[in-house]
Amino acid sequence: MLVKKIGTLGGSAVKKFVRWIYHVVIATATFTAADQGQQDANSNLLYKGIVFYRADPTGKLGFLDNKIGLYVYWQDSSGNDWSNVWEWK
Repeated sequence: MLVKKIGTLGGSAVKKFVRWIYHVVIATATFTAADQGQQDANSNLLYKGIVFYRADPTGKLGFLDNKIGLYVYWQDSSGNDWSNVWEWK
């Protein structure tokens, strides 16, 4: 399949994870991410980026603290999508 590049996209974000059990917050973590993406002629999107995680090291999401991940995110023109994150060691 030949993909014709028609646009380059990029972005960054800071988000917060919240873990709930029975309407009670039991853990939080934040991440900062930056990526670049492309849109092909069929309006499919592909982003590749890096993400930095922060969490309370003693909390339930403490395993995320100071982790770095590389990720891809893909979305087709119908809105179907998938993503994957790999830990950078």
